[in-house]
Amino acid sequence: MPKGRLGTLIASRRQQAGLTQDQLSAMTDIHREAIAQVERGRTQTLGPDVTNQLAEGLPVTVEELCRAMGYNITGDAAGIPEKLDPDALRVLARYPRDVQHWIMLEAIPWLERAVRAMAKRR
Repeated sequence: MPKGRLGTLIASRRQQAGLTQDQLSAMTDIHREAIAQVERGRTQTLGPDVTNQLAEGLPVTVEELCRAMGYNITGDAAGIPEKLDPDALRVLARYPRDVQHWIMLEAIPWLERAVRAMAKRR
């Protein structure tokens, strides 16, 4: 499977830092196989914790990682994540922009639960 943007970014930054997957795993507490899956393109998105751990362990920013996953974190609610369901965007749009930014980076699992709850109420 060809690498996605995320896998290419992580592999190139890891190599730039002179790290093996095992070394990056030890630095970030992310399982080596999980790193390999991302680098191979089998995983296209990361949770907030893993995103932050990679940003701390590699010469890469959270914003670069989010962009590689398809998120435009500097836009308004209509343009933030390209991969979220339209219902998730409607939930996100209820919050001020500074809170939207926090939600996108730190609370994606919460947002996904909110969307499922909203769908159940329909």
